[in-house]
Amino acid sequence: MAKNEGMEKHEEFKAEFKKRVKEQAKMLYRKSLDEISDRHKFVCVAYAVKDIVIDQWIATQKAYDEKDAK
Repeated sequence: MAKNEGMEKHEEFKAEFKKRVKEQAKMLYRKSLDEISDRHKFVCVAYAVKDIVIDQWIATQKAYDEKDAK
């Protein structure tokens, strides 16, 4: 992987993560990030991380199932 590719993926991940945090604020508190407390922001970040981990776990499980790995 070229250095630029790695940076591009990092920037894409960062943008997606920020989007997920904003979505959590909207879903949990019906407010924007600017309108919630630091504690609520922490909760939004935690939920966004949880969602990303779950998405990656599901993708891993799917790959294992397709390869019939044990």
